[in-house]
Amino acid sequence: MPFGLDKFKKKNKKPPKTASTPKQANNATGADSAAKSIDNKPNHFERLEAFKTITMLLEFCERNEKIIMHDNLRDESASVQESNPSLVKHAPIKDVADRYRIRVMDAFAQLGVQAHEIGAVVAEETNEGEWNLLASTNWRRTSNEPAVITPQIHKPSCPKESEGMSGLEYMEALNTRWKRPSISEHLWILSDALSGSIKGGDDYQTRLTSGLTRYACVNSILRIGRRLRNDTECEVALRKIEAEDIPAIPEARPTETSSNFSEDKGTTRRLRSELDSDRRFLLDFILLYAEPSKYDDGQLIDLKTKFPNLIKMAMDADRTRESKAFCIIYTNQTRREFHSLLLELLEQYAEAVEALTRKGLKEEQANSTDKGAKEFNSNVRKVDFVGYGLLRIARGHAFQMHLENIGKLLGNGPRKTQASEKQGLDGTEGGKQGEASSASLPGRKKDIDAEESNNAGVDIGRGWDIDAGEEKTPAHVLPPSAEPLSGDETFPRSGTIKPAQDAGHSKPLKIPTQTSGPDLTTTDSDKADMINLLQSYRNWLLVLVGHLDAVEILMDHLASEHRPFDFESISLSILVIPETPNTFLGLQDLFKQDRHIIQPKGESLDHQGILQFLNDGLKDAESNTKITLPPKQAFFRNLKSSLAKKFKGTCHCEANLATLLPFCTELLKPDDLLQYEGINILPDMKGFGRLIGVSKRSCPPCAVFLYILRPNDGFITRGNHNKITACSLPPWTPDRIIAQMNQTFGEILWTALVAIFLYQFGQ
Repeated sequence: MPFGLDKFKKKNKKPPKTASTPKQANNATGADSAAKSIDNKPNHFERLEAFKTITMLLEFCERNEKIIMHDNLRDESASVQESNPSLVKHAPIKDVADRYRIRVMDAFAQLGVQAHEIGAVVAEETNEGEWNLLASTNWRRTSNEPAVITPQIHKPSCPKESEGMSGLEYMEALNTRWKRPSISEHLWILSDALSGSIKGGDDYQTRLTSGLTRYACVNSILRIGRRLRNDTECEVALRKIEAEDIPAIPEARPTETSSNFSEDKGTTRRLRSELDSDRRFLLDFILLYAEPSKYDDGQLIDLKTKFPNLIKMAMDADRTRESKAFCIIYTNQTRREFHSLLLELLEQYAEAVEALTRKGLKEEQANSTDKGAKEFNSNVRKVDFVGYGLLRIARGHAFQMHLENIGKLLGNGPRKTQASEKQGLDGTEGGKQGEASSASLPGRKKDIDAEESNNAGVDIGRGWDIDAGEEKTPAHVLPPSAEPLSGDETFPRSGTIKPAQDAGHSKPLKIPTQTSGPDLTTTDSDKADMINLLQSYRNWLLVLVGHLDAVEILMDHLASEHRPFDFESISLSILVIPETPNTFLGLQDLFKQDRHIIQPKGESLDHQGILQFLNDGLKDAESNTKITLPPKQAFFRNLKSSLAKKFKGTCHCEANLATLLPFCTELLKPDDLLQYEGINILPDMKGFGRLIGVSKRSCPPCAVFLYILRPNDGFITRGNHNKITACSLPPWTPDRIIAQMNQTFGEILWTALVAIFLYQFGQ
C-alpha cells in the first residue's frame, strides 16, 4: 500500500461479520450527491466531490504511521527510499540554478501571503529584463473580493491612501501607523518596493531591508503568534535546564580562526555559513551591548542576562572585522551565558508578539491614540531586533553545539513539530540593514562584498551548500542561497575543516568530534532518534523567525551578482480562481461498490462493511452514545462536526497554478482539454515555467497530483509535508486524473478505516 500504510493491516485477523445490507445514515451522510450520469458512471462533478470527501475523512483518521515527508533540496539515498515506499518518486533538485530559484520563489510566496493564507508563485522564464511573477493565493478566505466563474489574471491594486507614494514609502508609513492592506494591496506594496531596489542604490537597499523587515513582522504577526503557541514544548524543555546544569564541553574548543576553507565538500560550506552567522551574531547583536550608552532609548532591548565573555569575543571580532575571520563562540566560558541569553531572547520575543496580537494594539486600533501608536512601534522594533538575534542563533554553529551538549537533558523532546514540518521555508543569513534614521544601529548592514564572494565562491554567511550528490559546480557560479539542515549530515557536525592551500594558513580549524550531549555510539535507532530530536529544536527556532528568513533571501537575491537570471524590473500578477463549492459526496455514494474506490486486495472489509461501520459510528455520535476507544471517538466526533458545517475542501494554490501552466497543458489529450472550455487565460500563461514556490510545503494529495500531471520530468517544488488535509481539485481537472486520485487516496482511506475498525474490536 502507498505511504507504508499497509502496516495497519492485522494479518490473520478477521473482523466480526457485518450485516449484508448497510444501514441508511439518513441525514448523517452529508449533502445530496451530485446528479448521476445516464450510464450509471460517476460524472465529472461527482468525482470532484468524491475526492473532497475522501480527503476530509483522511484528515480525521488517526494513522499509525506518518506519511513520508520529502524535501527535494536533500539528496536522499536509494536505500532510504526502498525502506520508505512512497507514491511519489523522490527526485532531488540537482541543478544549481533551480535549487537557488526554488528558495527565492518560496521566500516570495512566504512574504506574499497574510495571516490565514497560503500562496504559490511561478515565474516567467522567457522575458528578458523583467521578472514576471504570477501569484495564486486563497485570498477570498480573508477578503471581500468578488467571486469569479473561470480563472482570471488581475494586477494588484495600489492603496487609495498611497497618494502617489512608492511602495517603499507606503510601507514605511504603515510601519508607523498600521492599517492592514488587502491581499491585492499587499502584493502591490511588496512588488513595487522590491522593484525599486534594482536601481535604487545602497541607500535604498538599506531603507528597504529595514522597512521590509518590520513590515513583514507586522504582516506575519498572527502567524508568528500561532507558531509560538503551537510549539511551546520546545521552549518548556529548554527552560527546565538551569544554566548551572549546562555540562562542560569535554574537549577544549580552540579559537583558531580561518576565513577561507576548502571547497571539497558541501559540509564545508554549511559549516562556514554557520560560523559566519555566529560571527555576525557577535558583531551585529552582542557588540551593541559593549557600550549600550551610545544608543538612544528604545534602540536596544534591556537584557537581564549578563554575558561578559560573549561581549569580549564580540570586541575581539570587531578588531578583526576586515579579515572576516571565524571563531568558535560556544566554549566552556560562554556555554551558560549562551543558554541564559537564548531563553531571555525567546521570552522577550514572545512578549512583544503577544503585545502586538492582543486586542488593545491589534490592527488599526494601534492608530487610535499617539500612546497606542508609540507602544505599537516599540513592540514592532522589539520583534525585529530580538528576532534578528534569534535568527543568527538559529543559523549559527553555536546553537548546534549547544543542542548537542544538552541533548541528554532534553528528554524525549517536543511532540508538536507540525509547524516546522509544514513550513519548509529555508532562509539565508543575508546582511540585515540598519535603521533608516540617522541613529542607525551599527553592524546591521551588508558587510559581505563581491570580493569576499569571489574569494569564497558564495556569499559567506548567506550560503549553504547547494550542490547535490556528487555533482560538482565551479565555485564562482554558486549563488547565495541556503541549504536546509538534514538528517545525520547535521547532527553531529564534526571533524576537521582544512583551509585552502593558498590561504596562508598553516593550521586547520578543528571542530571536536563530540560534545557531552547525545551519545551517538549507541544503536542506529537511538542515533536516529537523537538526530531527529535535535533537528526538531533547530527547525522550531527557524520557524519562529521564518519571515526574517524570507526577507534575507529576497534581499540577497536582489543584490547578488550571482543570480542565474537577470532583470531590471519586477511585474506581479494575481491568479484568481473560482471558489470551491460547499458540497461533498454522501458516504452512501462514495462507497458504492467500485464506483469511486476499488476494494484493496487483502482487505477483509468490503464496501458494505466499511459503509456500515461509518453509519453506525455517526449514529452513535449523533445520539451522544459514549464511545470509549479514543481513535474511533475522535474520528466520528470530528467527522460529525465537519458534516454539520457543510464541509468545503480547499483547492490549494500550487494545484491551480500547475493545471494552467504550459508544462501541464501541452501534454493533455484532446478529451482532457474539453474540461478547459471557457478558460481564456491559457495564452497568457505562455512563458511561465515548471518551478513553483509555495509558502509552505505541499500537502500529500497536491504532491501526488503534480506528479500525475507530469510524471517523468515533473514540476519543481520544495517537497511535501506529511499531513493530509481536506483538499479539493481544480474543477477543470480531467476526469481520468480525478479518478486516479480518488483510487490512490481511496485505498489509503480504506486501510486507515480498517485500522480503526480492527482497533475497536481489539484485533
